[in-house]
Amino acid sequence: MQRRSWSATDPGQVHGSNHDGLFCSDEFGVYAVTDGASSEAGEFASRFMLQALTDRVPALHRAAAATAHAEDPSRARRAVFDALHSLIEQANTELYGWSRDDPNLRGAATTVTVVVLAPAGAFVGHVGDSRAYVQRGGRLQRLTEDHTLAEEMVRVGKLRREETGSFRYRNVVARTLGDRPLIKADLHYVDANAGDTFLLCTDGLCDYVADPDIEGSLAELGVLRPAQRLVDLALRQGGGDNVTAVVVSLAPASELETRIAMVEPSFHPTRQLELLGHLFFCQHLTSDERMKVLRYVHEVQVQAGGIVVRQGEAGQDLYLVVQGCVEVVVDGTRVTTIQTGGHFGEIALVSGQKRSATVLAKENTRLFRIGREDFFDLSQRDQGVAVKMLWAFTQSLAGRVTQLSRVVAGHQTHPAKSPVPVTDR
Repeated sequence: MQRRSWSATDPGQVHGSNHDGLFCSDEFGVYAVTDGASSEAGEFASRFMLQALTDRVPALHRAAAATAHAEDPSRARRAVFDALHSLIEQANTELYGWSRDDPNLRGAATTVTVVVLAPAGAFVGHVGDSRAYVQRGGRLQRLTEDHTLAEEMVRVGKLRREETGSFRYRNVVARTLGDRPLIKADLHYVDANAGDTFLLCTDGLCDYVADPDIEGSLAELGVLRPAQRLVDLALRQGGGDNVTAVVVSLAPASELETRIAMVEPSFHPTRQLELLGHLFFCQHLTSDERMKVLRYVHEVQVQAGGIVVRQGEAGQDLYLVVQGCVEVVVDGTRVTTIQTGGHFGEIALVSGQKRSATVLAKENTRLFRIGREDFFDLSQRDQGVAVKMLWAFTQSLAGRVTQLSRVVAGHQTHPAKSPVPVTDR
């Protein structure tokens, strides 16, 4: 997919200086915005983060490009996440050290939102209250969550969403680069389609321009300088802060290079987190813990009649049906169907043994897939989350063993009846 970007920044109507920063590279497919803290050192922090990114751009591009034809897509995707995490973590460590040791750099902190485009998607790294959006099919979707005091209070139930607009401390940023020794960055992946438009912006834009107005502006990319148009709109609405926008358009192509046919736009990360919360192996995880799991979840889309797994083939993946329905077939005989919310393949995830059944889509179906190596990597990084997931797996397997025992007992009592096979697939 061809990409083209536009960018614009302005100090706004109130501030004399501009602590915002931006980075655009259509050649490498890397884009970012930063927003330095209000202190004098904020501008330094913003520029430092962009310089750190500039130094890593070729490596980020190589890692993202390698996801296209990788023998192990999961490993390739983790490499991009690791590169983003390393970039943000190292920049935070250096900024925090300078802020402590140099009186002139006290308060050196900044937000950062980075998008790295891959052949079939986009990797997002995010800290603070700048934002990333994608506009697809005329609909604007937010890809990031604001790390503000107001949003934190909404998440823990101490503030209602409709109250955030009048909340006294709604603009207090709860998480930035450089204000603490350890930083927690949000990292996730979103599928990208030809015709998509990405927007990265600082809060000087989204605080003054409502989402419907942003959506309307992005729908008219034929106008000159779309990023400048958004900045001008924020200035006309008050412009009380530095304002920055980066717009990236993916040119339509006749054919998408994707391994699985697309049936409709993918879920964005906020929706993915919500869906994970309803699935058996994530029901007991907190929102932060589900965010960690989301790094390892691959979204698979299969058209009606398509085969998800084939009997006799080696398998190492667990699948969860998030939309649609699949049919389980053993030796040519239909065994059962699995509806939305169901799952299959936990034995394969643990043991890697051959599939005991063929599973095919009865209708256009979307699934979440997590691989064995992904789960092992998660186990090493966060044992607490892995233990909760393993406990859920154990409960699921115990239920299947109980079901099998009842079937066997019923067969022994009524030998004329044929037992219903129970498969781990």
